[in-house]
Amino acid sequence: MRSGGEERRATASGRDIYAVSAPLAVEAVDRILTGRTRTTGAASAGEMFDAADFLRALSAHLSFDLRR
Repeated sequence: MRSGGEERRATASGRDIYAVSAPLAVEAVDRILTGRTRTTGAASAGEMFDAADFLRALSAHLSFDLRR
């Protein structure tokens, strides 16, 4: 992704899509129900949650690398 001349990359890996998708959905719903969102209404996950914090919460299920 490029933003103002700065390139950002993110990679994630895990066992398989099903081992990651369920914990991801549960984490998202938990954050919504406990009011831990950055916006309301229809929004992408990137707009709604702090991406690094969200991925750290899923660290037992996947590994990731964020680069700037």
